Amino acid sequence: MHTLHKVLRKINANGAAWPVDLFRRALACLALVYFWTLLHETNLISAPTGLLDHRTILDIFPYTFQPLFSESLNSTSISLIYALAMLIALFIIFGIRVRIFSLVLYVISVCAFRWNFLVVYVDDVFMHLFLLWSALLPDGKTQFFGGKYREKALSTKLVSKASIHFFLFNISLMYLVSGLSKWSSPMWVDGTAVFVIQKLSFTRFPAFWQIEMMPILKIFTWSALVVEPIFALIPWLAKGSRLKLGLAILAVFMHLFTILTLGFAFANLACICALLLCFQDELHAFYMKSKGLVKIKANESWQSLRFSDYTGLVVVVLLTGAMSLSFTNAYSWRSSVHDSVQHAPKAHKAPVNPEYGNPLQTAFYGGLWVLGLAQSYQLMDWIDSRNFTIAIGAEIIKANEKLSEEENLEKFLPSTVRVNLLYSYIFEVVWHSMPKEKLEVLKKALVFRLSNYLCRHEKTKMLDKDVRLNYSLFRISPQHLETYVPVFRKNTLLDFSCKTEGISQIHLDTRGQL
Repeated sequence: MHTLHKVLRKINANGAAWPVDLFRRALACLALVYFWTLLHETNLISAPTGLLDHRTILDIFPYTFQPLFSESLNSTSISLIYALAMLIALFIIFGIRVRIFSLVLYVISVCAFRWNFLVVYVDDVFMHLFLLWSALLPDGKTQFFGGKYREKALSTKLVSKASIHFFLFNISLMYLVSGLSKWSSPMWVDGTAVFVIQKLSFTRFPAFWQIEMMPILKIFTWSALVVEPIFALIPWLAKGSRLKLGLAILAVFMHLFTILTLGFAFANLACICALLLCFQDELHAFYMKSKGLVKIKANESWQSLRFSDYTGLVVVVLLTGAMSLSFTNAYSWRSSVHDSVQHAPKAHKAPVNPEYGNPLQTAFYGGLWVLGLAQSYQLMDWIDSRNFTIAIGAEIIKANEKLSEEENLEKFLPSTVRVNLLYSYIFEVVWHSMPKEKLEVLKKALVFRLSNYLCRHEKTKMLDKDVRLNYSLFRISPQHLETYVPVFRKNTLLDFSCKTEGISQIHLDTRGQL
């Protein structure tokens, strides 16, 4: 009992307030840019006339309903929502009602996540998670932009560390599950994963990486296998520990390398920001020493938990259950329909719920979803069944005469992660479980939206002309890294005609060949 009481006092001890406030403001800066990217992509993704058929997505995934976005809103209205979110992020940066506004940003991000559900990825997952913690963490009310009592507040203000400890546990869980799950991937174990990931079409420099670089990339791959699970120890190592500092430096290097080569900037920068809380005591000690001040001893007497502390505890319990069960239960649906051409991890027998496993696992995920969270920490372990690169070319024809050479569709549509996720569903490389008949409906809706979007936004080139989209789908095989291994030769995806602005008449759809 004495040991338990001591642990409880440690969990809810006081700590310096300003690192918490600095973390929240750094996260708000990320949120400002994150919502700007959503604003920038409004016409492409979020708008009712964009590439996503939101009504079809809601029909297939009814649990993605949310009250903020709807097809009754035009692109201007949706843009205003994202602009409002940017304004709220500025309020947080300047320390105005930070917890309430963090909660508002969390709600907006959750609604945007569900509205764009088909093309969300790790940046969206981490941003709405961190915004929830921003609302749950205590407000130290310290100022970083001047103020009469600024220096005194930075040196003397303390906050309860209960919810901070729960947040750090969440960070440890993320590193642990992400690192250990990679050991189930043949490509990670044989050292080819990083090379194959770098060659995917959504990465920054796929043409840069050559087979001659394989030895150094194998070192990166195996190093990540070893050190990523160990990063889970960073928040709990002794204050001032050299091992703690060394692991933090390695973690920063890994996150920066991922940002430079793959993108995913928001998720990785958020994890770097979390180090501010991992080194909360060290940062405060350094500040006090630089000012020649004596550090105030933290109060470790038991204090009552706040409602936000209890909420944080519920979050980590649900996350621990969901991530632990997802780690031990293979997703049978995650094997691609194209796995006949290359080995993929063997799936277990189909669970009760094809996406979330057995009933207990479904309950944990359901609890998270009710709170607004959608989380998965099995990051990049999917490479063995998702190592595809897709190239789509467009031919413009008038009166049966080709007007120009075939052009890569990237000339008309940006090759973003979201656009590539959309393409993957057209070619049945799915990321969410659904029946075959609903996948067919979704593919037809996406192809129609794609042709409609091209007609509307490229009317100068395509209006009153026929357009043919051809595709090549290649799989990057660890057995044949020198070349891409084709799954399909060049085929016609569809022919359509742009008759009037924004309207496409589809003549031929050969997606049945898929």
